[in-house]
Parts: sequence; structure tokens; C-alpha cells
Amino acid sequence: MQTKHWIALGAFFAMVGLPNAARADVVKLEGGCEFRGGVDCTGSCENVSFDATCNAELSASCKGECSASADVSCSGSCSGSCKTDCEANPGTFSCRGRCDTQCTGSCEAKCSASTNGATSQADCKAKCKACCQTECSGSCEATPPSATCDSRCQASCQGQCKGQANIDCQVACQAKGTVDCQAKWKGGCSAQCTSQGGMVVCDGAVQAFKKTVDDALAWVRENVTYTADAQASCKGNECTATANAKVSCAVAPGNSANAATLIALGSMAAALVVGRRRRR
Repeated sequence: MQTKHWIALGAFFAMVGLPNAARADVVKLEGGCEFRGGVDCTGSCENVSFDATCNAELSASCKGECSASADVSCSGSCSGSCKTDCEANPGTFSCRGRCDTQCTGSCEAKCSASTNGATSQADCKAKCKACCQTECSGSCEATPPSATCDSRCQASCQGQCKGQANIDCQVACQAKGTVDCQAKWKGGCSAQCTSQGGMVVCDGAVQAFKKTVDDALAWVRENVTYTADAQASCKGNECTATANAKVSCAVAPGNSANAATLIALGSMAAALVVGRRRRR
């Protein structure tokens, strides 16, 4: 991630706080997520969405029904570009990260053409991404980062192309089970809060139940990606800086951010703006 992106993210997280508790049992995490424990966990059971939890669960259960093989043309075109990317950045290349990115790139077009039983294009895209994450995780989990580019790309392309081949089936299959799944999780939410300790919530949706804040933070660092944009300019002795950051929940290991670093960089970005105001 480029330096300007780190600064943008730092400014963002400096504003939301890390990891200060907003309420008694709520702890802010990275990526705009939070851990809700105790009374805040049980109290949240009626007003949070279980879409993300159900999409992931249903995607795994739908694999038996949606088992189309990877398209040969997809595998062929993927292999060459993947190997080029891997050989250019072997130390940072992620089998699972590339697989997710390439596979979910098909979700926009697929869901614009037909929602396949999902309630909306947004719901279709969420289910499509769950399909990609399931296939990419299954394909890449046995391939270590130390493996050759050939091995990592073979696994990445297999997951990507199989995921793309099953998108329509997966979205339709997940849609059929959504109502029952959400009712099940809603009904068992308080029990999960008691046995697990708390819930991880990102963008208003329950992502997972974890026992401790550390467990929740580890989950976020493995499963949440960050995107950002920042601009800075100077004229004479005056400098201005703007930063925007957004987050999304998607499996892409290796894209987590260190909290202390983000806060420090956020302060740097904020200092530019403060400095400009003082010179006026």
C-alpha cells in the first residue's frame, strides 16, 4: 500500500479511535469494525444484520449443489497474468487475495444482468462475493506463501475460475436459504453472545462471534481489506491535505494495518491541515 494510503487510513482511524470503548462493552477495532460483548452483544441481537454471516454459511453448504468445473478458457487466461504478478512481487503475492479480487470482479456484471433470486443487486453482489471467498479459501488454504509462483497461481486460478463458474448457481442457492438462516442466527444470537463472548460487527452486519477482543481483532486483520485515497499539496509555506478511507469485509490475508502506525500517520495528515489553519 502506498504511503498516501497509509496517511489516509491513519487519519480515518485517528478519528474513530483505536481501540477505545464507545460504550461499556463495545471496543473499536481496525477497519471500521467493532467488538460488542456482554450486554451490548445481547442488546444488538435485534438490530443488526446477519446477511454476511448467512452468506458465508450458505455458500459453504451450497457447494454440493453448485459444483461446476472451472472453465478452461478462464484458467488459461488467468495463469499467465497471475504468474506475471507473482514473479513481479513474490514476497507480497497472496494466492487468496488475488483469487478474491479477480473472482469478485465478475460480481458487478453478473448481478447487473440478473439478481438470480437475491432481493437486490447489492444482495446479489454480497452473495456472489461469498461464493468467491468460499472457493478461493478452499483452493488456496493448502498452498503456503513459500510455494512457487506456479503452485500459488495454479491454486489461485482454480479458485477464481471455479468461483466464477458457480456464481449464478450460488446466488440462487443462497437466496433460497436466507430467510431460514437469518431466523436461526437471530434466535440463537443471545446464546452465541453468552458462549462466545461477543460479536464482530462491520458496517452494521454481524461478521463473526469471538470469545475475546484479541480474537476479534485477529479475525478483522485476516478478513477485512482497506481502500483509501489521499491528496496533499503545498504552495509557498501553506500545505493542505485531504483523506478519505473506506473499508469492506473480504477475505484477503496480509492487508491488515498496525494500529499504532495508523494513528501516527493520521496525526501527520491532520498536522498538515492544522498547520495551514495556523498560518492564516
